[in-house]
Parts: sequence; structure tokens; C-alpha cells
Amino acid sequence: MLTSEFDPSQSILENEHNTINLVRWFQQCELLNDYYKSSKIIILQRTNAGYEVITCAGDHLLHPGLVIELANPLIEQFLKAPWQGLQIKLSETQLSLPEQVGQLEYIISRPIRWPDSSDFGCLIVLSESDPLTAHASLAMLEPVQVLLQQDLALMCQNQRISSLSMRDRLTGMLNQYGFLMMAPRQLALGRRFGSHAGILFFELMNNSSYGEITEKDQQVLGRVIQDTIRTADTVS
Repeated sequence: MLTSEFDPSQSILENEHNTINLVRWFQQCELLNDYYKSSKIIILQRTNAGYEVITCAGDHLLHPGLVIELANPLIEQFLKAPWQGLQIKLSETQLSLPEQVGQLEYIISRPIRWPDSSDFGCLIVLSESDPLTAHASLAMLEPVQVLLQQDLALMCQNQRISSLSMRDRLTGMLNQYGFLMMAPRQLALGRRFGSHAGILFFELMNNSSYGEITEKDQQVLGRVIQDTIRTADTVS
């Protein structure tokens, strides 16, 4: 399961994830590229900004972090495909690949899912000639597909464990440890995108006409703040 504060539309390149070994992902792409004698192998993630290249192997490499616009029906088919993926001959379809990827004739792909079965992205093999010869099987994509999804599942599991250790039991907001962990990340993101950051303080005080502040009051304040803030904001 994905934790409530986890944003699957944020690129995994945005933050450092100990369970995601991008060097190993690239090496797997290189192995597939050599096996299929293809032009390039790409791993894409669907983010709010578009289809983002996570890694790529082969000729005319696409650099990690390159964002391709979302309005491409063919890539959407790759994402929504069944587990066993798709095989497409581009000249036999009315669709085309994004300009950055190139118009290669033969395409085989496998979808990649988050642990809750929502779309992460896809693994794509692109080739000028048919990669599925007598010596190359479509099934060779499956071990890589499984490995990528296992890495994502482990990342989400670690995120959940980290979330449990960083949150206040009463309000569900970040505790002091959680704030010290998350605040520098928020500031770093702000600097990266050239945006400003600010801090707001709320204090519940005893009132002679209302009485002492109770745990319920703290829970209500915590719930109101968490329901109001943006996804990118941090509350502690």
C-alpha cells in the first residue's frame, strides 16, 4: 500500500531512495539492449509534469530527467497494457511515438506498477528490426519488470515504516524528528524551482471562558491543518 503522504506522481529522481538502485536499473536496460539487439531501452515514469525518462540504454540516449508531454496515446497504451505487455509494429498503427523518442518500427513494452497496482510507468524496447527472433524471447522482459516492481514495493514499504516513526501519535502530523527530516527537503525543492518558502506557527492556548486545551482540540487542529494544506506542504 502507498502511504497517504506519498505522492506517486512525483518523480523518483526528485529524492534519494536507498532502495532504488538506478545504476542497476541502467545495467538491466543495457543487458536487454544487448539481448534484443535493439536501438534503445527506456524506463519511463508517469509524473504530473509528463512521462519522465528514469534511465535509458542504447543509441541516441535520452538523459534521465527528460520530460515528455503527457498527450501521447501510444505511451498511454503501454501504461494501461496487461502484465504481459504489448508488441507493436508502428507502420501498422495510426499512432506515433513522441518526437524525443524517435519513430522506430518495432516496439515491445511492459507496464510497471506501484504496489497498489496504479500506474508507475513502462519499460519500452525500441528497434528498427524485429527484436523477437528465434534467439530472443518476449519473456526476457519479465524478470526486469519484476525486479523494478520489487524495488518500488520496497521503497514504499520503507516509506511507510519511516512515516510511522516520524509522526505524532495524537495528531498524525510530523513529530520533531519528522520535521527535521522533511524541512530541509522542502527547502531544497524550493531552491531548485526558484520558489519561496515560509513557516507558519499555530499555538493553542488555555482560555478562561473555554477551559483547558484537550487532546481532542489538538486532534481537531491537526485534522483541519492537514485537510487544508497543499500536497507539497509540510505540517508538524
